[in-house]
Amino acid sequence: MGFKKTKYNIEYAIKATKFLLKLGYSTSETQKILDKKRLYQNKKIIGKKDILQIGEVELIEFNANNIDLKPLVAYIPTGYNIEKLKDINIKYTDNMPYFCIFNKPSRLLTHPKNLKDSKSILDSARYYFGNKCNPCHRLDYDTSGLILCSLDKKSEILIKNLFINKKIHKYYIAVIKGYIKDSICIKSDIVFPKSFGNLCIKGGASNIQTTIINKHSITKILKSYSTNIDSNSKAVTILQPIKHFKNKHALQYFLNKNKEIFSMQHEKDHMESSVKNSDMPTLNSISTNAIYNAKLLNEYYARFVRVISQENNHNEYTLVKLLPISGKTHQLRIHTSSIGHNIMGDMLYGIHPVIASFFLDSKGINNFTSLQSYLKYKTSITITNIDNVTHASCVCIRNEKYIAKYLNSMYFSYKFISTILSYEITTCLFSHHDLNIEYENIFYMFLLFFNVMPEQRDNIVNDMRKYYCGSSRLMLHSYRLEFLNHAFVFPTYVNNF
Repeated sequence: MGFKKTKYNIEYAIKATKFLLKLGYSTSETQKILDKKRLYQNKKIIGKKDILQIGEVELIEFNANNIDLKPLVAYIPTGYNIEKLKDINIKYTDNMPYFCIFNKPSRLLTHPKNLKDSKSILDSARYYFGNKCNPCHRLDYDTSGLILCSLDKKSEILIKNLFINKKIHKYYIAVIKGYIKDSICIKSDIVFPKSFGNLCIKGGASNIQTTIINKHSITKILKSYSTNIDSNSKAVTILQPIKHFKNKHALQYFLNKNKEIFSMQHEKDHMESSVKNSDMPTLNSISTNAIYNAKLLNEYYARFVRVISQENNHNEYTLVKLLPISGKTHQLRIHTSSIGHNIMGDMLYGIHPVIASFFLDSKGINNFTSLQSYLKYKTSITITNIDNVTHASCVCIRNEKYIAKYLNSMYFSYKFISTILSYEITTCLFSHHDLNIEYENIFYMFLLFFNVMPEQRDNIVNDMRKYYCGSSRLMLHSYRLEFLNHAFVFPTYVNNF
């Protein structure tokens, strides 16, 4: 699935562009392949002016696989090959555009990432409808919901023009932290910093304006922005509260009854570590002088998670509908966070930047042999005693009486944490970011367990996300698409909220 190398034999010298055109690629696709450096001969990158010689060439091209994700509906021309489309809602039409709609699960890419072998909506789109089928917009990796795909190039141009002219409306449903009583129109500029480490992808709202509105105002706002496409470059979001939850138990009861809204069909595939456990240090290899019961260590971790999880049980939440009138990057997440009600499960907005940075790094950390090597990479400076950090952490965490007393009292001693990870590292990571000491120490306890329990790293990151973000996934779902006098909804009962 995704991009793979395919080998071809060249029987006579031929220009690279002509070779790709003969394979069936269009002129634009040929240009893209060569610009993206996906054609090789004798380990040399082939350019558009190069001549392929007799022999073998390697082409990196997309191969669609069946990832067990069927389209919800497809509008296809009469006579279309429907061999793979059994049990799918098919609508025959002689009018363009021809399209299909998928319900993308959370933690599934819209497009393959770089040239990696990764599952994406593009796999299913092209598996069912061929190489001309393309998603016409995207949803973030963590966001679930409806994706509109064109079946051919002409349909793709038509649909993308509808997006440009604001003739397609996307409605979302989300669970946000806190209580919101009134419907709100949020307007702002959205800006992204030029550089902030891996958080350069984190934007913010400036010149923000919020206005309380009623249902009748929404139609007027939609009409105003659809007829004045170039008159306003601000990001605009309409937020409508649906249901209030007084605590997490009430929210959980609702979510259990409505599991289709925030489904996670592909979570297992995407939470698995890319590095095998055998490639990581074992508990015994981290400190050769320490003998510790791994089962007991897991019990301590379970108790730690159970105690701190009680802190979030009394928060309030609101189920809301979100309508982004503009289409800016991370718009809904930025707007909800900017008014103090970030979306549950959002590990980028509404939490401390150091912790957000750790979440972004968490999969890459598996490529580091230990926590101190990650901290070296993260701080980018030499710390004289950093090599003693892992040993110190192991000695403390393996002292059964000490850790039992600590976990029983759940008293987060700054001295204890700084002894484990050293004051210098604490200063490096948090020097420019004020953070509540207790909040900081909980984070470092997670890092401690992350360091000495390598086989549990994915679970620890998942627990961290539940604690800091309220959920193990982003509670944001695109449930409705409106265009060309059609309305597509999934799940359909959401309209009743």
